[in-house]
Amino acid sequence: MALPIAPGSYGIDNIHSQIGFAVTHLGISTIRGTLDRFGGALHIGDDLATTVVAVEAEVASFNSGNSDRDEQMLSAEYLDAATHPQMSLCSTSIVETGSGY
Repeated sequence: MALPIAPGSYGIDNIHSQIGFAVTHLGISTIRGTLDRFGGALHIGDDLATTVVAVEAEVASFNSGNSDRDEQMLSAEYLDAATHPQMSLCSTSIVETGSGY
């Protein structure tokens, strides 16, 4: 199936994009937050099989809306932002799940 966008590389627009997360805490509440500093690109191929998304985020930009929790999450006990300042994601496949774009 032809894609509705021309093949090529497109940078992620941080103004119109967001990296968000949601984690269940003790099975009774959900903690939501963002990674505020990130970048990446969408590499459109001729079809989904040759299309790749790659994103890199600054770990220290972890933001759950609670500074005490954020400090704990950035510590060596959890994310260890001092040792691992960047996190990245690169898709291994993209699969069509619906009929529209």
